[in-house]
Amino acid sequence: MAPRLELPDTLPVTSRRHDILNQITLPDLSREISAAKTAIQEFITTLLSSSTTFPTDRADEIKEVERAYRDLLRQEAKQKYLSSKLSDLKSEYRHQSSGTPRLDRDNWNSFSQNEHGLVNMGKRWVELQSDSVEIDRKDQWLRVFCALPYIWSDPTRIIPYDPFESEPTQEEDDEEEDVKVDGGIIELTCPVSVKKFEKPMISLKCFHTIDNESLESLFRSERSIQCPVPGCNNSLTPRDFVTDRLMHIRVLISELREQIR
Repeated sequence: MAPRLELPDTLPVTSRRHDILNQITLPDLSREISAAKTAIQEFITTLLSSSTTFPTDRADEIKEVERAYRDLLRQEAKQKYLSSKLSDLKSEYRHQSSGTPRLDRDNWNSFSQNEHGLVNMGKRWVELQSDSVEIDRKDQWLRVFCALPYIWSDPTRIIPYDPFESEPTQEEDDEEEDVKVDGGIIELTCPVSVKKFEKPMISLKCFHTIDNESLESLFRSERSIQCPVPGCNNSLTPRDFVTDRLMHIRVLISELREQIR
């Protein structure tokens, strides 16, 4: 009786069967993740209107919501990471297969021992699942969660540190709290129009916030501008700006408190 042949773990894919690789995709969870993030943001916004001071009795609940938000960021980062790695794996597999002979009885053993060095996509994919990923620490709502205990009752208050700028050590955090929280305020008005922010935009270069209407006026005739905040010499373009969610929350708190008075 002839010995039973076992199928090799890795085999080349012919150019005619590349469609099989194209069918291997990750489920797109971006819509679900985005909806969950929006629900958390709306919950916090609603909670802000229910109390003029930080609700210490709900501090644990707020922390739990923050952890849930961080988990969503982690899932989002993991999906992007795995999607990129899957694309790389398929490209590597196609490239390796193009220079590999087709399987036949004569070269069966060489494939069984993977002498051609073909990537084992199944094994590699399992290994990738355990890879850790970093969340986006520049996420706008992480700034909001960081600031909430400080700005809840006073939206102009300076926070100890801004995750946009740095992630300090505990020693630096303690030092900055003494210096930054005890003095100075955050203006809720645009430095250009001197009007309360309506659509605040923050520069990712210098972290100064300018209202979108002012930016549109400044960029109407120029592709780049010098930051209009006195003392800042950074050259800025429209691409350097993103919506300032933290300033938006500060203004929202300010307006809510004014309604209560």
